[in-house]
Amino acid sequence: MSEESKIPPYFYFNTKYCDWFQMLNNEQAGAVIKYICSYVKQAELPTIEDQAAAMLIEFIKTDIDHSFRKYHAQCENGKKGGAPKGNKNAAKKKATEEPPINELFGDIAYRIADVIFWNAQKEDFAISEYLSKSQIASIAACYHILDVDDISDIFDGTMKEFIINKSARQFCNELKQYAAAEFEEGDETFTETFARTKQAADKLLKMSLDEIKHFYSKCDLALEATDISETQIKEHYDFTEEEIKQILSARRQQNNPKTTQNNQI
Repeated sequence: MSEESKIPPYFYFNTKYCDWFQMLNNEQAGAVIKYICSYVKQAELPTIEDQAAAMLIEFIKTDIDHSFRKYHAQCENGKKGGAPKGNKNAAKKKATEEPPINELFGDIAYRIADVIFWNAQKEDFAISEYLSKSQIASIAACYHILDVDDISDIFDGTMKEFIINKSARQFCNELKQYAAAEFEEGDETFTETFARTKQAADKLLKMSLDEIKHFYSKCDLALEATDISETQIKEHYDFTEEEIKQILSARRQQNNPKTTQNNQI
């Protein structure tokens, strides 16, 4: 078995997954776990029809791929001898050369939500009629790099006004040029960071816009918009009874983490 095909003995389950799992029912969560087990064992992958489960799988696979690459690199370095144990300078140099742990999906997911729904909704802008999914991913990547929620501080007017008065292509090009000019290079160049971020956004946008909107509305109500009551959720949102139970359960666990821990013991 080659080093690249060697299966590492473990991988980390990041705490950022917990909130996402709270949004799934038991059947969906079980499907995710079974898929991931097959993925890490390099076995035949089951078919996943459920879109929410498929999206969480993409998140986890990204982190698994990163940790496995790191593992194989360490194995390769070990064959070459590596640095002597206790050599702190060598360990420090190695730490700076390794890419940071990829926690991109959590950020890019909310950038997409900002681009597609909240800002577009605020502007009464039918974004899917003017922008392709690739363009939405490009905009979200630039928002992520610039750490902004809208472009009012960058361009005169709104995204809607810019695109209608000029074009979506010109908006994407100018936004990318601005992001490149503001970018401060570190471990990666702008081209590398933009490509990696846009690729993550592209994966997320494999879901339909309606499915993404529904999923993020559920997450928002569970984790952020806790001031909206159960009655208001039932009146104003298109959720099933099971989804409403998931939202309320996630809220309780967010507000009472110690109680949740005690219940699990």
